[in-house]
Amino acid sequence: MAKSARHNIQRQKHNQSTHKSLGKKFPRVGKKCQVYLTAEQKHRFANDAGKCRFVYNNILSRHNDYYNQLLDEENRLEFLAECEWQFKGIAKPEEIRVDEKLEEISAVNEHAFKLIFNDLKKEFDWLAEANQKVLWGAAQNLIKAFTNFFEHPESFGYPKRKKKKVVLLKCTFNSQCFTGIYGNRVNLTKDYQDMRFDCSKSDMRYLNKYQDYIQFTTMSKTKSGKYFISFNVGDFLPNLKYQQNRIPDGIACYTGLMKDENDFVEVVSDDDDKIGTYLMVTDKETGEITWRRATGYDRGIKDKLISSDGEKVLNNHYLKKHEKKLAHLQRMFSKKQPRSAAYNGKCDFEIPKNSPCAGRNREKCRVKMAKEYETVSNIRENDNRQMSVQMLLKNDVIFLEDLNITGMMKNHCLAAAIADAGWGQSDEFVEQGAKRYGRTVIRVGRFYPSSRLCPVCGHKHEGLELSDRAWVCPHCGHVVDDRDVNAAENILKEGIELYRDMLGDRYAVAVVRIKRQVGLSLPDQKPVGEAPVGESVNQEAVL
Repeated sequence: MAKSARHNIQRQKHNQSTHKSLGKKFPRVGKKCQVYLTAEQKHRFANDAGKCRFVYNNILSRHNDYYNQLLDEENRLEFLAECEWQFKGIAKPEEIRVDEKLEEISAVNEHAFKLIFNDLKKEFDWLAEANQKVLWGAAQNLIKAFTNFFEHPESFGYPKRKKKKVVLLKCTFNSQCFTGIYGNRVNLTKDYQDMRFDCSKSDMRYLNKYQDYIQFTTMSKTKSGKYFISFNVGDFLPNLKYQQNRIPDGIACYTGLMKDENDFVEVVSDDDDKIGTYLMVTDKETGEITWRRATGYDRGIKDKLISSDGEKVLNNHYLKKHEKKLAHLQRMFSKKQPRSAAYNGKCDFEIPKNSPCAGRNREKCRVKMAKEYETVSNIRENDNRQMSVQMLLKNDVIFLEDLNITGMMKNHCLAAAIADAGWGQSDEFVEQGAKRYGRTVIRVGRFYPSSRLCPVCGHKHEGLELSDRAWVCPHCGHVVDDRDVNAAENILKEGIELYRDMLGDRYAVAVVRIKRQVGLSLPDQKPVGEAPVGESVNQEAVL
C-alpha cells in the first residue's frame, strides 16, 4: 500500500474518533475560499451537482408518497405489504399501528433513506458515473433538513424540491472524500485533484495545520460563474483578544460610592476609550466580583446602527450607489434574445439554428449583471462583518431590539432601505460571534417603546411621529435632542433589567455609567471605599 493511502486511512480513523468529542466542545467554523477549476473539472462538477439535485428531489418525493399512502385508509394494508422492507423485521402489516408508523416516518429514519437511495442507483444506471459518497451527501443534506424541521419548526420550513434554475450548483464531500491540503492546493476525489484556492494567510495556515479535523467540504458555483469551496472545521484556536474583558483601569474605585449591590453611579470622562456602561456582577454566595461592559444598540435607516454611548455607524446605501449601472445592465439584458427564441425562429433577424452564438450575448449580459449584484452583496457583507467584530471586541454584553424585520419589509416605503442596510445579516453575525467567543446577546421585546420613553421620568409620549427626530417630554419638559440615541439608551436600561432576571437572585448587578465631558478624566484607581476626588458623581436609581 502506498504511503499516501496509508496516511489517508489513518487520518480518517483519527477523524472518526475525535469528531464526536470535539463537536460537543467546540462550535463548527467554516472557512470559505474561492477555488479555480479546470475546464474538465467544471464539466464534471456540473454533472455531479445535477445528479445530487436529482437524488435529493427523488428521495423527497418518495418519502412524501410513502407518508401520503399511510394516510390513505383504503389502500393502507396493500401498501404496507408492498413496503415490508421499511418495517425493520416486522412480519405482519396488520399488526402495525398506523399512528406509530406515522410517528416513525415523522422522525428521520436514516435507514429508510439509505434503502431509497440504493433503489435509485439500481433504477437509474447513469447515477453510477458519479462518486457514490458525493451522491449520499445530498441524501444526508435532506436528512438534516428534516431534522431541522422537526426539532425547530419555528425556524425551518418543510424541505422543498430544488429547482434547476433557482438553486445554485452545490456538492457536499464528506471526510472520506477529502484527501488533503498542500499549501494553497486541495485534493478531494480523483476527479478533483490539485485545485488552487485563494484565502488569507492566517486561514491558509489554519487549514494546513488542522486539516485532519475537517469534517466535510462543500463546493458551490455562484450565478456570476465563480466557484467556492467551504471547509467545515472545529474551532480549536480561541482568539484571546475576544476573551479579554474590555474594562479600563480605575473602574473599581467607584465601588465605594455604591449604596447597595444594585446601585447606579454616573461619572464623566474625557477619554473616549473609557466612555460606556460597565456592570459589576457580584456573586452573593462567594462574594466574587466580575466587571462586564454593556451597550445597547438601535437600528436606523440614515444611521444603520446607533449605540447608547452616542456612536453611530453611517448607512452607506450600497444598492443605491450601483442603481444606475444596474439599470443600464438590465436594459441591455432585456434587449438580448434568449437562446430558445433563436432556435425557434422568433427573432427579427435570421440566426442559423446550429450557430454557437445563438443566445450567448444574453448569457454574457446576465453574468455581468450577476457580478454587479455580487459586488453590492460583498460590500454589504464585509461592512456588517467588520461592524459585528467591533461590537464583540468592545462589549461583553450586547443588547439588541427584537425587530420584526419580515413584517417591516411589507411596508413598500421602507422595504428597499431595510434590505439594503442588512439588519438581519448583521444581527446574525453578532449572534454567531457571541456563541464562538463567549459574549452575551440579549433581545429586548419588539413591543418595548424605546423611542417614545423619556430618559428622565420614563413618560411614554403617545403622540410621537416617525418624522419627529427631536421632541420635548410633555410630563417633565426634558428635551430629547436625538431620537435614535434616546432609543438606544432605553434599550440599554431595559436590557440590564432583563440581564438581572436572567442571572437570578444569586447575582447582584450594579451599574457604572461613564459619560463624555471635555476637561474631566477618569481618576486613578484608589482603594475600594474611598470616593474619587474632583469627579461629578450622580447617584440615582435610574435603572
